[in-house]
Amino acid sequence: MTDAQYAGLLAKVQQFLLDHPPISLSDRAARQRILRRGPLSLSDRLLITVLRQRWSTQVQTLTNLLDTNQPAVSDAVHEITPILTALGHPTPKAPIKAPTATDLARLVGRTEDQNPK
Repeated sequence: MTDAQYAGLLAKVQQFLLDHPPISLSDRAARQRILRRGPLSLSDRLLITVLRQRWSTQVQTLTNLLDTNQPAVSDAVHEITPILTALGHPTPKAPIKAPTATDLARLVGRTEDQNPK
């Protein structure tokens, strides 16, 4: 996914949320999910979901990369997945996995060892 494609998807998700506001924020569980989210922006929540679904990135890796907590990562995936489905943008599994930060770095070609083996 290019930067422009990600920005376009982010805009679609943002518009979807504007068009489909939550029915009620008085529900205690909904309020707790929002509080657990902490400083995660919509872009962060979308990124978490795409990395988790596409590359099977571990929750612990995502919490470390975004300096957040495990419930916030789980809530992000729980929130964004149905939105992507509603938008007709499922995230297909990649043929390889990148469960750790090192694996993700290798995917984008950012390893300490740049010499091919």
